[in-house]
Amino acid sequence: MNKKLIILAACFGLTSAAVAATVNFDQGIDIKSVVKAAADSEVQVPEARFPTIENITRDCKKIVFGANDPLTSPVVLLKSEEYGRDCENMGPPVYQICRPYSREYSAESKVVITAPRTLQPGQKEVFEVCLWGSYLSLKQVSPAYKYSVRQVLDVFELTPPPAALPKSPPQDPSNKVK
Repeated sequence: MNKKLIILAACFGLTSAAVAATVNFDQGIDIKSVVKAAADSEVQVPEARFPTIENITRDCKKIVFGANDPLTSPVVLLKSEEYGRDCENMGPPVYQICRPYSREYSAESKVVITAPRTLQPGQKEVFEVCLWGSYLSLKQVSPAYKYSVRQVLDVFELTPPPAALPKSPPQDPSNKVK
């Protein structure tokens, strides 16, 4: 561990020495003097800034599909707010300066079922779209099938499994297109 610190200090020393004066590599470099110069120099560390999140609101809306409903839901508007503090270390002596902040997030989301599927009369499918901070999610509350989900921006595309697709009538072999 100490060797790594010495090498790191030597690298910083080389950098500061290169900035302060030109180094003639043809004459060679005395590593001991570089390490001593690095140890003697005061390295300025930038002040750390860090936000602390204190609260995030969550907004959820249920979307219901029936057997005769369109395959695209209406657009739902979701809003979420984030509250926190943005702190900065100061010193010496060490103390912090914190400023409150708030951010608002919104999304206009919808659910699209990409292919017709077979539902029993009166059967309902329920999905829940939620916005928590900037994170938009979909929960399948009571789906009729195990859908594969693909999110494209604020739109959730649900694809039913092949077994859920309605059966097409068999084609008559005598009606071939020529």
